[in-house]
This record gives sequence, C-alpha cells and structure tokens, in this order.
Amino acid sequence: MENYIGKNGLTWFIGVVEDRMDPEKLGRVRVRCLGHHSPDKLDIPTEHLPWSTVMAPTTNPSMNGLGSTPPFLVEGSWVTGFFIDQFKQECIIVGSLPGYNAPSENSKNKDGFKDPGAIYPRANSDLIDTNKLARGNHAKAHDSLMTRENNKITDIPKATKPKLSTVESMVEDPRKTWDELDPKSNTFSVYPYNHVTESESGHVTEVDDSPGGERLMNYHRTGTFDEIHPDGSKVTKIVGSEYEITLKDKNVLIEGVCNITIAGACRQLIKGDYILEVEGNYTEKIHKNHYVKIGAGESGGNEAFEILGNRTGNITKNDNIRVAQNKEMVCNGNHNYQLNGDYSQTTMKDYSLTTSGISSIQSTKNISIISVSEDCSIKAGGKMNIRSDQKLDMHSESATIDISANNKLGRINLN
Repeated sequence: MENYIGKNGLTWFIGVVEDRMDPEKLGRVRVRCLGHHSPDKLDIPTEHLPWSTVMAPTTNPSMNGLGSTPPFLVEGSWVTGFFIDQFKQECIIVGSLPGYNAPSENSKNKDGFKDPGAIYPRANSDLIDTNKLARGNHAKAHDSLMTRENNKITDIPKATKPKLSTVESMVEDPRKTWDELDPKSNTFSVYPYNHVTESESGHVTEVDDSPGGERLMNYHRTGTFDEIHPDGSKVTKIVGSEYEITLKDKNVLIEGVCNITIAGACRQLIKGDYILEVEGNYTEKIHKNHYVKIGAGESGGNEAFEILGNRTGNITKNDNIRVAQNKEMVCNGNHNYQLNGDYSQTTMKDYSLTTSGISSIQSTKNISIISVSEDCSIKAGGKMNIRSDQKLDMHSESATIDISANNKLGRINLN
C-alpha cells in the first residue's frame, strides 16, 4: 500500500465548531479551520464545511453505543485535529482547546469562527473555560451551589413522646429539630483538585479531591442532588417526587438514631406478615382519632395480647364497647370498680351473680328489687335478717301473705 494516513505527514489545524447537528448522528461536527477556510461565511457558509469525526479516548470503545456518546462539543468550541485526505475534506478532531472567551456583541453575522446561534460562549459566563466549581472561591458564584445554599432546609421537627400525666408520672418531652447539612460542609475546593463535569442544561457532577474537602456530588438542574461529605455523611435531596422499587429483598441497618418527619399523609400496605420488635419502650402520640380494624379480610381475624406488667389508662369521655358474642374476664385478685354517675345494666336473658365470700349491697338512697312478670325469690342458707330503721311494709296484690318455716310452726315477733 503506497498511500496511507501519515505517509507524507499530517496536516494539522485549529478551528471552531459551527455545527454539531450530524444528520447521521455519528457525533460529527463541522469545523471552520484557521488558514484553510475563509472567515467570511458568504464565501464558505457553515453548511458547506466538511463533517469532522471526533476521536474518542480509550475509555470509549466507539462500538455499539458503548461508553459515553455522543462527544460533548458545542458550537463555538475551539478544537484541534488533522486532515486525512489531500483534499482536506476528511478531518479527525483529537481534542478541544480551553482558554479565554470574549463573547461577541453579535455573532449572527457573516463572520465565521463563532457560534452561529450566539449561545456560546454564554454572555453571563466567566471568560475562563474552567468551571467555577473547580476554581476555589469562584465556586460561590456557581448556580448549583447558590441554589443549594438558598434552598437549604432547617428546623425540621422531630417526633415527641406523649405525656401521660393522668396515669403515669412523665415529664414533658420538648420539641427538637434537625437541619440539612451545609453544602460542601462549608469546605473549599482547591484548584486543580475538584474535577467537575457540567452539561449544557446545568447538570453537575463533582469529584472533589481537595485536601480536607473530599466529596462526591451529583446535581440535577432542578435542585435535586446527592452529596457525600468529607466525613462520609450523605445528603440526598429530591425537589420532586421519588419512586423506589426493589424487586427482591432489601435489608437496612441503622446503627444510630433515625428521625423521620412526614409533612403530609403516609400510607403503608404490607401484603405479607408485619413483624415489629422493640427492645426498648414503644410510644405513640396521636393528635386526632385512632381507628383500628382487625380481620378486614374475608376470613376475619383475632386479637391476642399478653401484658406481663401493669396496664393503666384514662378516658376523658365515653367508652363504648360492643361484643357480638360471649365475653369472659378472669381476675385472680381484687376487682375495684368506682362509678361516679348512674349505673344501668340490661340483661336480655338470665343473670347470675355468684360469690364465694361475703356479698354486700349498700346504698345511701333507695334500693328496689323488682320482678315485673314472674316470681321473685330471696333465700338465705342460714338466718335471714330483714330490718328497717323506720316503717316496714309488706304488701301483696293477692288476698293473703303466707309465712312458713319448712312446714313447721313459725313465729312472728312484733315489737
């Protein structure tokens, strides 16, 4: 082979990208080359410039879409490369050239070597092509850092314990708060240790190796970001909605304290068993109503609990309980019941009260025992005393009153 690239040397050039909208989507760009193309676009319009292939680094295989594609060159980028044919129609770009920018007042004219769209270099940007985030104190003026500083959230409230003063001696649990960490932990990036990648719309990635300020940061132009701070702490902030899906198991370990504050509603649906084990105290503080339904499924469900210590409670208003079937309660000790208002009990069937000790009914007012439609029996296995401090009336709606003592002669003493 007598003709091949480089046999007679390479013709190098420096030029400016004027078009990157490759119709073949191969990542090619049109470049106006200094000394080879006229600066007057009336002589050589942008659309007549040849397409140049952009050389990729060895980290890009340039095969089947692998690696980072397409190349990141914009209109107005200064590049260097070489021609691979004698007619200077086939070009290869080997790199871009950073430097100082002087935005033109009007690049939409007949002059070449500029961005035809008058976008780059941006009017509000620095003259230096190195990103502000990578240049020490200049980082303070970068939009991503200013947005994070201005939108930092502080005084996020933590949950508090309930004070059960009516049943237990508990001190008031004061409300405490926590704050979002300061961006960069208030450290400074030192040139040239912060390696910054920024997209056209404002997405930013930082790999900061600054001594004492080593960080990793991914930032979305809307303000969503995650940042790993120099001490290993991580902040994830999402300004929109978040969706997380795990198709298999998930294991989470938190060795410190976990604070969760939800400003809106929270719903949990657990389609399997739910197991909660608390090795310390478990408290709930509910500011409004509490609703619980057990057995909401088709087969119903039971509730079982075991308390190995005491149970205390206080209800400031009504307590309404309905049992559709049987109710049983076993108390192995004393049962003390104090009622400060009226007591009413209705039994639709039989009522039985059995005590193995002394039974006493005492009232400071009247006591009535009434059987509306059938007999009423009062019996004592031993001596029965009926005594009244005032008049004692015995009245029967029938004609007679029978008094007997096991078919033996009885006696009534009237004093």
